[in-house]
Amino acid sequence: MTNIFLRDFEICFTSLKRGEHRFKYEIDNAFFEYFKFTDISETKINVAVVLIKRSTLMELKMTLSGQTQLICDISLEQYFAPLNATYDLIIKFGERPMDISEPDVIYLKNSEFKMNIAQQIYESVVLSIPIKKVHPGVLDGSLKSKLMDYYEINSTDQIKDKKPDYRWEKLRSISSSTS
Repeated sequence: MTNIFLRDFEICFTSLKRGEHRFKYEIDNAFFEYFKFTDISETKINVAVVLIKRSTLMELKMTLSGQTQLICDISLEQYFAPLNATYDLIIKFGERPMDISEPDVIYLKNSEFKMNIAQQIYESVVLSIPIKKVHPGVLDGSLKSKLMDYYEINSTDQIKDKKPDYRWEKLRSISSSTS
């Protein structure tokens, strides 16, 4: 995929009148392959973009909705996870001040007439993926797999073999006497 792929995500804002403008995009695996991101698969995400053009700046609001296939950190089983998020960005014109850190602000040169939002969409989706990926079956106990059976057997054995730590009892008695 070349820059032709990215043209779909260009917004030529100089031809737009002041006010609100809406754009829609469908993101799939090809989008993430372009960015060489392989942590997800079977992705279908709708991105609704609202661009509000003002006289001195623009506001960009992105709403993500869809699902992607993830691998559970605990069971290593694949599952579909919903992705729903909203991100707001401010687009200012001019040089970025060196002493100001504004994570939600993008600076464009005054001579720019269009912008490509593919990077912002990519970052928004990646930030929407949970840090800890847990299969819903792990949470409700309905997932049946060899790995989960192994966890269950060994965690039960560890609980049976574990002797109480008397330091905690001492701390609890101190804690309850001060209450």
